[in-house]
Amino acid sequence: MIDRIRFSFFAKIIYLRELHFRELWNQDLRGLGGANPSSLVPQNSYLCTMGKILSIDFGLKRTGLAISDDQKIFAFGLKTVESKQLMTELKTLVMSEQLEEIVIGEPKRLDTSDSHITENVRLLKQTLQNEFPLVKIASLDERFTSKMASAVIAQSGMKKKDRQQKGLIDEISATIILQDYLQTRMK
Repeated sequence: MIDRIRFSFFAKIIYLRELHFRELWNQDLRGLGGANPSSLVPQNSYLCTMGKILSIDFGLKRTGLAISDDQKIFAFGLKTVESKQLMTELKTLVMSEQLEEIVIGEPKRLDTSDSHITENVRLLKQTLQNEFPLVKIASLDERFTSKMASAVIAQSGMKKKDRQQKGLIDEISATIILQDYLQTRMK
């Protein structure tokens, strides 16, 4: 109950903040001297659309994906894919969702040293930068996201059979990574 109240409170704050930014934007447009704002933006430009942010919780077998809304406020679990199929899936998502940014969870140990999979994540990041040069690629510390995802699943009230889906933890971990990233962008 407290979490619902807290979420509702934060949702209202985010909504009010967005209204404030819209008002500032409209004031800036009024200062254009009657020019049509759409005439200032090139038509059919990939960079001019409001893109979304995708997060990746990479694993050697499975990879969890999450995506933001258009305003980059909320994170939503998207799916879990086999890691072998990740690049094919990302090529599709970059075009269909008009991704502006991709965030990769960077696995670290408690002492901030690299884990056994960190080098694979760095190689993935480099591959993404080469494959999608117009998309910003960022990384974020993903320590404890799997533990938090397991706790969320346990508290969700799902049936035991549904909780045992192996890909569910990866998808929720990607959602946690993305929500953390979105919150750090707002600061």
